[in-house]
Amino acid sequence: EQANAFGELELEEIGAELVTILIPRAADGVGLGAVVELEGPFDQEGPNNLSLGPILEFQSGKWFAAGVPMAVYAFGGDSEAGEEVDTKWDFAYAAQLMYRFSATWSAALEGYGTIERLGSSGYASESARRFGDYNQHRAGIVVYYARALGGARTSAMEDDNSALSGDSEEGEGTELTIGLGLLEGLNSDTADHTLKLSIEVDF
Repeated sequence: EQANAFGELELEEIGAELVTILIPRAADGVGLGAVVELEGPFDQEGPNNLSLGPILEFQSGKWFAAGVPMAVYAFGGDSEAGEEVDTKWDFAYAAQLMYRFSATWSAALEGYGTIERLGSSGYASESARRFGDYNQHRAGIVVYYARALGGARTSAMEDDNSALSGDSEEGEGTELTIGLGLLEGLNSDTADHTLKLSIEVDF
C-alpha cells in the first residue's frame, strides 16, 4: 500500500561546475569547450562524483546540435560491510538536436545516458557482482519557452544561451527559459518514463 509513497522534498546534494571556452561560437559554426563538475551528498554516505569532458556545439540557421561526453569518477562514501569503497570510472553523455521556431519557442530531441564501470574499474559490491551494473539510456522531446525579463537582449536566433557563446554583446539583459518534456527509457535498466522540467535564468 506504500508502493507509491514518497518522502518529503529535501536538499541532498551539492555541486560546482566550471566551463572553459576553447573555441567560442558567436553565431553559425562550431564551438568547443570543456566542463569539470564535482558533486556529492551532504551526508557523505553515497559516493562523490567528479565529471570531466568536452562540450561540442554546432549551429546552422535555426538548427542547433550539442554533445557532452564525460568520464565520471566515483569516490568516497560508505561501503557494504567487508567491502572496499567502489572507486570506479563511468561514462556519461548528454546530446541535443534543437530546432528554433521563433525567438520564443523551440523544440529539441534530447538523449542522456550512463555506462557504468569502464574497464572493470573499481570494486564491485556483492549486489553488483550478482546482478551487474545498471547502464541507463533515455531520449525524448523537450519544448522550450524563452522570455526576456528586462534589458536589451538579442533574439534566440542570435543567442541560444549555449555554454560556448563568445560574444559578450549578446549576453546583455536577463532571459528566462523554461523547458518541459518527456523522456522514454531505452533499456530495461532505465525508468520507462522520465519527466524533465528545467528553469534557467540567464543574466
